[in-house]
Amino acid sequence: MFLLKIIQNSEISPADIDEIIRIKSITWPYSYEKQLEWINSKIKDTDIHVLLYFDKSLVAYLNLIEIEVTLDSNFKKGYGIGNVCSLEKWKGWGKKIISETNTYLTQNNKIGTLVSTKLFV
Repeated sequence: MFLLKIIQNSEISPADIDEIIRIKSITWPYSYEKQLEWINSKIKDTDIHVLLYFDKSLVAYLNLIEIEVTLDSNFKKGYGIGNVCSLEKWKGWGKKIISETNTYLTQNNKIGTLVSTKLFV
């Protein structure tokens, strides 16, 4: 059974940070200290961590970074979706966490855009 856990960064526990770093390190193999330094320097208190559990085990993670976008000359607050990672590839967990995050954003009348540092051809 899936469980989605949504936590504002200001409310994150050390145990949750440990889990996030464990799963992020699969995709981005940096030391625990470097991962923690990145989180502490890049994630604001109002940003959000999204954790997807399957049978009580963390299987996917992403974060929502507050952004402001321009739509038809109007400014609108929303979220940049980043750091999408999963415990294993080809299990559908990345798709599941994106889908659940989209539901969360829709229910909260927010917009989101996927942030990527890779270009796909």
